Amino acid sequence: MLWTSITAAAFWGAMDVSLGQWQRYNDNPTVVTLEKDFRSWKFSLPAVTTCDTNKVAPNKLAKAIATRWNITQSDAKYDYYSRFIHTVANSDIFHLEQYTEFRDDASLNVDLFQLAVEVY
Repeated sequence: MLWTSITAAAFWGAMDVSLGQWQRYNDNPTVVTLEKDFRSWKFSLPAVTTCDTNKVAPNKLAKAIATRWNITQSDAKYDYYSRFIHTVANSDIFHLEQYTEFRDDASLNVDLFQLAVEVY
């Protein structure tokens, strides 16, 4: 009984809306046209985006290493920290294995996002 009354009410509502729209169309018909002269259409071409494959600026790299670890380019550990920064700045979800070289180094406990932003 409940489903019958719900179905009847839905049918009545649909008919009421449909008849109202039909009456509105009969009172004031509207003509819809589409522009078919496609030769004169003006449109913008899609944009092209390029991304640099190396996201580390060399001058910012030396400054970031000196600021965080007090290491200059002449120190032996400079290349190690440079590889770490390159790994952080160029990392993505498909190349996380590059971090395995650095997993046991407590001196690398820095804000990775801030580091990547700083050297970009």
